[in-house]
Amino acid sequence: MQGNTFTLEAEHTGSCYTATAKIAAQDIFNSIPILNASIFHSLTKSIAIGGDLTRMQQRGGEQQLVMSLAARSKLRNDDILSVTASPTDGITASYYRKLNGRMELGSELLFAQDPQNGQILSVGSVASKLSFRHGSTLRMQGTSERKVSVVLEEQIMPNAMMTLSSELDHGKGAYRFGVGMNIEL
Repeated sequence: MQGNTFTLEAEHTGSCYTATAKIAAQDIFNSIPILNASIFHSLTKSIAIGGDLTRMQQRGGEQQLVMSLAARSKLRNDDILSVTASPTDGITASYYRKLNGRMELGSELLFAQDPQNGQILSVGSVASKLSFRHGSTLRMQGTSERKVSVVLEEQIMPNAMMTLSSELDHGKGAYRFGVGMNIEL
């Protein structure tokens, strides 16, 4: 329990499935909680399917059910291909590959319907992660919406991490830069 926020989670893992349930409320005395249930089932060692159902209340008091279905396949060399479908979020296909102990690559393609005009939107992105010997990590991402993001995490002491980040949104002409420090005591 954090402040006036409440979260309760349960997870059960069987021999070939994992099921979870979660209840969360921002204000335990005045709000209707968000309920979530999901299950993921392994059909084979390399293929798994699952689903997720969430019930929440919108600001106007209207109840909303959000459902999604997912499938994941582990390909050769431990590459992972996954597809997620949801009436509210559209269809997302992603591919992940770990090239070696220091470099990972991923890509994602999203198809969704624009709620304002009904047109089908598609957004593609590619990303990479490079891990260096001395504890630094460099993450880079580019999207078809003309956004480029870079995050550098540098281990400066055994219990301190410094982060430099930038996001260049060429489509909107917005450019952001940030600096962060994480200290574990």
